Amino acid sequence: MKKKLLLIIIIVVVLLLAAGAAYMFVLKPKADAEAAAKAEAEQIAAMEAEAEDEAAAEEGADPVTTKKPKAKKTPELSEKEKEKIEENTFYFDTGDSYIVNIKDSSKMLKTALTLQVNDVHYEEEFKKKAKVIRGVILRELRNMSEELLLKGSEDEIKDILLTAVSDELGVECIEKIYFTEFIIQ
Repeated sequence: MKKKLLLIIIIVVVLLLAAGAAYMFVLKPKADAEAAAKAEAEQIAAMEAEAEDEAAAEEGADPVTTKKPKAKKTPELSEKEKEKIEENTFYFDTGDSYIVNIKDSSKMLKTALTLQVNDVHYEEEFKKKAKVIRGVILRELRNMSEELLLKGSEDEIKDILLTAVSDELGVECIEKIYFTEFIIQ
């Protein structure tokens, strides 16, 4: 009788140890993944802040204080010229967010973007070809490596997308691409 009781106690202890070990192996990677995702989010936030500083510098503002304008190397456009450019520019929202698997990675990218087009004559064409534009952007995002998305410059990513959409549509009027959302997990 004592041998059976001892055997049952040993089996229960072994099962508890096995369950504890399994628990640690299963949940430990999730904690590491969460820490990695948090680090990546911080890195993306730093990249976005850097891009904002660069944009502020391009506009002639001090990226630190944004109060003191820097001297511009190019002459100022007159109000009339600015109005003409603004009148001929439209912003094309490419629709819902893009959610894609990152090439050769277990991570995913969620992003949304808007195109700045400097010729209003193309506005209807862009609306008609919205699905084509979306397909090109999806294709390009799926082909981007984790290294490019995390360590590459935002400008490089924008250039790849801008070139692909321009080539597909056969136009040269897309001036800029703006990310309105950019998350990697």
